[in-house]
Amino acid sequence: MNRITIIRSGALGLVAGGGLLVVAASMGPATWRQGEAHAKPAVAVLVTVVLLGPVLSALSLATRKLAARRIAAVAGAGSAIAAALAVGAAAGEATRDGLAPGGPLAAVGATLAAGGWLVAALTADLPGRLHPGLLVGATILVVLVGWLGPVGAARLARSGTDARTVAAVPAAEAAPPPGLATAWQATPSGPVAGVAGNVVLLRERAGVRTLDVRTGRAAWHHLRSGRSLVGLGPAAGGGLVVGLWQGDGETLAIAFDAYTGKRRWQRTVDAPAADHQVTGSAGLVVLVPRGKPAPVLALDVRTGERRWAWRPANAECAVVAAATSDEPDRDDTLAVAFSCPDGRRVSGLSTVDGAVRWTWAPSSPSDAVDGLPPRGTAPGGSLPGGYAPLLVPTAGGVLVNDGPTGLVLSMSGGRAGAAHPAGGRLAASAGATGLYLGGDNATAVDLALGRERWKVPLPAATTPVAVAAIEGAGFALVVPDRGGPARLVRYDLNTGTNLAERQVDDASTGLWLAPGTLLVTTTTNAVTALR
Repeated sequence: MNRITIIRSGALGLVAGGGLLVVAASMGPATWRQGEAHAKPAVAVLVTVVLLGPVLSALSLATRKLAARRIAAVAGAGSAIAAALAVGAAAGEATRDGLAPGGPLAAVGATLAAGGWLVAALTADLPGRLHPGLLVGATILVVLVGWLGPVGAARLARSGTDARTVAAVPAAEAAPPPGLATAWQATPSGPVAGVAGNVVLLRERAGVRTLDVRTGRAAWHHLRSGRSLVGLGPAAGGGLVVGLWQGDGETLAIAFDAYTGKRRWQRTVDAPAADHQVTGSAGLVVLVPRGKPAPVLALDVRTGERRWAWRPANAECAVVAAATSDEPDRDDTLAVAFSCPDGRRVSGLSTVDGAVRWTWAPSSPSDAVDGLPPRGTAPGGSLPGGYAPLLVPTAGGVLVNDGPTGLVLSMSGGRAGAAHPAGGRLAASAGATGLYLGGDNATAVDLALGRERWKVPLPAATTPVAVAAIEGAGFALVVPDRGGPARLVRYDLNTGTNLAERQVDDASTGLWLAPGTLLVTTTTNAVTALR
């Protein structure tokens, strides 16, 4: 057996082995993403093997001879191209739920088969009517189909997704705005849903868009056609953004890097068709179904794997809100508020396993159902999640705005302390200071002792619609009772001194704190950044 015969036999072995590998790879998923279709490029790959295989194998019966070095060079170049294409197919799929064996194996198998056909054909003599270029072209076609099959199927699995990522920007420390001058204005297509890192989260029906806090320009986004966004919020100290999509009978949780928009992980979760509060506690992402008798889900913040689920013992009780402590050292308990037929409750759940550490109930059953304070919204506006106890994170506990009385529940044991007259239905906190807006006054309370620090009148003939607080500064948004521009007031949180005041859009209804910036939002989704 001469050298050429050995080479051709080996080439035919590559054809057979590569074809079998492609067929085997086509039986498994090319990509493995929980919540998305598993790409199986069986049709494209089998067409390649069944149709192009016999044709090129028949052409290899020609008798033209070619030097072995050139054969090796051509086959090596083809393998290198296919390997590069396989690497390209794997780009962006680096998570544990990313590329499955089917995609790369199909590409490798197609490359082996194509290289075998080329070697076998070019070591033989060709009939006069056949040109080596035909074989080279057919080989390239095999390689293209071999890798386009899995890659195309993977793209199909991700079809309907409109995503954009950006370069990371340095993280900024939380700080009050230096003033109330307008820094930028924008009118996005969706309302503000929160702030994470250096971006403003905008909630749309199909997904999330973001604005750069520094400039107001569009940052990253992630939209999914055919699905509806039912939850959005920051986690992991603001470094992670988690969105919850529903559609086609399933719920998909996706985590993004808050600074770049790059996908960290993706999971299919068992969640009801309801709007969800998305929050974070310790190493968890917590999904809270507002107003539905369904479980609270806790996912691992690094991988998205389910850690635990909890629901009230009474199946008729509906979870409505959750909050954590502002102190990382005490962030081992999640406070969950839920409403039952016989009243409302707040339970403290262990972040380790979801076990109930404590449960608190109002001291007066008579007001436990009627007149529940709304979750901070403009008069006449829609109430997200309906009526519920107002839970506000504080230093070491959670502030419960229990009707006419406010109190702080300790996260460690649920002990109620620092009871005080609630200064209004709108409340915010910064450290150990609570700021209330209600009636005609803004009231600050020492949440460690339950004592009033100061009380000052709001602008005359106005109604408060939003409140925000950060160390050293408190903000009140009020609208005139007889129409006209809304007013924004900045207070010294320690003394109650009116530090600054300005007019804002008469449709203003919300306040959001961002690093060094205060955001004012309106009913028309307009956003004004103040510094």
